[in-house]
Amino acid sequence: MLNATQRGFARLHRQRGVVLFIALIVLVVMSLAGIALMRSVGTGVLIAGNLGVKQATTSAGDLGVEAGRDWLVKADPSALANDAVASGYISYWQLEVDPSNPPNSSWWKDNAVLVNVAGTPYKDYDVRYVVHRMCKVKNMSVNDSTQSCVVTGALQGGSQGPSMGGLDYQRPPSTSQQVYYRVTVRVLGPKSTVSYVQTLLY
Repeated sequence: MLNATQRGFARLHRQRGVVLFIALIVLVVMSLAGIALMRSVGTGVLIAGNLGVKQATTSAGDLGVEAGRDWLVKADPSALANDAVASGYISYWQLEVDPSNPPNSSWWKDNAVLVNVAGTPYKDYDVRYVVHRMCKVKNMSVNDSTQSCVVTGALQGGSQGPSMGGLDYQRPPSTSQQVYYRVTVRVLGPKSTVSYVQTLLY
């Protein structure tokens, strides 16, 4: 039979075992909470980084828009009735321009112009543009009676369009009107980021 002192030592020994077990449980819980916090912070940093890359890729699209505009300004107006695929120019609204196409599809390689981005902050980006004349029939003058284009200004006959600068479909455009051109830019950036930018020019 144990005396009082022995019983006290036995009780103390059992209590030390319980404290160790509870301490291990608390340690596991704290470890899991730390891991969860690290993963949460890491995910936030990753999302912020991806958003930054996406914004930079979209900003690089301005280089393509400016390159397309520059080509359009310098082009011979009489030559704009016909396709000039080597220059990234297509003389009608082409339905094949679909951003859902794979970014490395042959369409972009065969029809779009690679923009020289050397000397810019986007030197590692792949920027390509293509210009479409907003007309229904390709390789045809905008003044042809069977042509249909999106034009600016007043409707034929002097009546005003629905709004200043609004888009009017008519056939054919008068000499006071200008045809719209659509510039589509595709940018491939870091981390396989893809951005598309479109704008209308006249």
